[in-house]
Amino acid sequence: MAGQLVLGCIPTIAPFVLSPITLATLQHYPDLQLMLKEDTSDNLLSSLAQGKVDMAILALPYDTAGFRQRILAEDGRDLGCGLVGFDSAEAQKILGCRTSEIEEKLGYASRGALIHRDDMVL
Repeated sequence: MAGQLVLGCIPTIAPFVLSPITLATLQHYPDLQLMLKEDTSDNLLSSLAQGKVDMAILALPYDTAGFRQRILAEDGRDLGCGLVGFDSAEAQKILGCRTSEIEEKLGYASRGALIHRDDMVL
């Protein structure tokens, strides 16, 4: 991999993840120029939508509907990757609910999952 990659990260996570990411990038992709941008979640998602940022690291739940997501374990391993089907307000309403309770909580029928299995890779 070569070229430039712009990675955005929120300030609360940046001190914990950016150093290991930078080191791993230098080791595995020496021809890649990693550009780091620290900003708020709203600004990073706006930059992502405008193509100013290639990837963003955020804390969930957050309104990321329409963006591809990767969910990471505490040790950095991927748990899954998928498209979110709800905005942040909807996600807050259904957090911890059983699938059978989602329609009642939202007031309308939905696909029944924050990230539906058809939109996820584990």
